[in-house]
Amino acid sequence: MQRSLTLVRQAFPTKLIREETEILHDEEEKKAYIKADELVDEVFTNVFSNSTKYTDSNTVPLWIKIERDEPYFKVSISDDGIGIPVELKDKIFDRFVAGARGSGLGMSIIHALVVSRYNGKITVEDGTRGGSTIRIWLPIAYTNPEQMEN
Repeated sequence: MQRSLTLVRQAFPTKLIREETEILHDEEEKKAYIKADELVDEVFTNVFSNSTKYTDSNTVPLWIKIERDEPYFKVSISDDGIGIPVELKDKIFDRFVAGARGSGLGMSIIHALVVSRYNGKITVEDGTRGGSTIRIWLPIAYTNPEQMEN
């Protein structure tokens, strides 16, 4: 996620992205891993980019929460941007969504990676602070190196 935040900060130099991250874990989970590859960066880059694009203010607050939700780690990312219009909510993961400020592909790419490639889950809902909350469930690979698959 930090690599993705760095990329988005570079792409939007006039915006100040401030993230607040809460990681809920047991002591043994300090080094936990998900079943993913290098494309997982694309998931978070797209989410952070959307939050930045759809926040009218120059300051973009992000609230990130990571918690175990067996057999997944759940990552919740909330912003206080303009939110997703009701008429787009059930189409948000379709390709070429009309009304998108970009290509209309970002959320469909996120969905394809999370669901098809990583066997995870994703939801989009209204945020508690306005804006939107994206919840992403990614399968747990292991929580310590001894459990690593060869």
